[in-house]
Amino acid sequence: MKRARPWAGAVEVIALFLILIAGCAPRLIPEELAREIDPALTLERIRENVDAQLGKRILLGGEIIEVRPLEGKSEIEILEKPLDDRQVPLPVDASAGKFILIHPGPMDASLFRSGRRATVVGKVAGSRTTEGSVIPVLDELFIRVWPPQGVAPESRISIGIGFGTVIHR
Repeated sequence: MKRARPWAGAVEVIALFLILIAGCAPRLIPEELAREIDPALTLERIRENVDAQLGKRILLGGEIIEVRPLEGKSEIEILEKPLDDRQVPLPVDASAGKFILIHPGPMDASLFRSGRRATVVGKVAGSRTTEGSVIPVLDELFIRVWPPQGVAPESRISIGIGFGTVIHR
């Protein structure tokens, strides 16, 4: 005689619930744009041969150094920083160098100011040579400026069982 397990169907229901919750997580980069990003492309690779990388899309993060208004557009100079698993630039000294992001139109100077961190998707448009260093130039396709360091990060909902630790960067 087979014994009924009242919890047998609960495991499947919980698994389905967890899959649905994971699918509802917000994406930072729009999906159609994320598909176009070359995951193997790095700032170093662009620097090695800019012409071979023209038109390719890259995901980068960093700290804004300076914003320069130009006629009909803005130029953002950014010091590259590695991204964490949420695609937020890490507040570390490590960097692959500078890049320039061309924004189509004027920018709000109070939001896009020196020291703010940003996550960007850009299309390789060329480079500039300054003091013997090649600085890649990207056309902006997406930008997300993060709250100043020291400000509480955006709230996140977590569901879990057991003990854990939350570390805010």
